[in-house]
This record gives sequence, structure tokens and C-alpha cells, in this order.
Amino acid sequence: MSHTEVLEYRAFRKMMESYNKIYLKPDQGCKSKGVIRIEKAENGLYLIRSSESATPQDFHEFPDLWKTVQLMTSHTRHIYNCLKHY
Repeated sequence: MSHTEVLEYRAFRKMMESYNKIYLKPDQGCKSKGVIRIEKAENGLYLIRSSESATPQDFHEFPDLWKTVQLMTSHTRHIYNCLKHY
């Protein structure tokens, strides 16, 4: 089961607490350009991978994650899709 919403702080935080994987996608994009995957690892780390970079970034704290997400999505409006399964 998946859930999709426009990227916004409170909803994003709630989704990260509820789901293990979130995909951020430009709402006007195509061919996977600009897609960002965020995973909540079992050890509590947040991992970010983007379609533009093969190297993942990791974060211990949600505020640091959110700052990076804001920077990565500042050029266009993004939506996100959440997946509950590992």
C-alpha cells in the first residue's frame, strides 16, 4: 500500500515516522529525473539517495535530514510516495 502527498514539513515528518521508505519526485518530472529515495534504516539512520548521485548520504537526526531535503528540492515542487515494507 502506498500514500502520496505534496512535500511539506509536518506531513513529511509524520510519514518518516510511519513508513520505512519515501520517494520524492518532482510533480512535473519524467524518466526518474530528480527522484530522491529516503530510507529509515533499522539502526535509526536516515539514508538519502538521488537519481543524480550514486553515493548515499546518512543522517542521525531528522532536522539535518529535513535541511538536506529542502536543499535538494528547492528548485521544484516535489511530491512523495511512501512504502511501509523493508
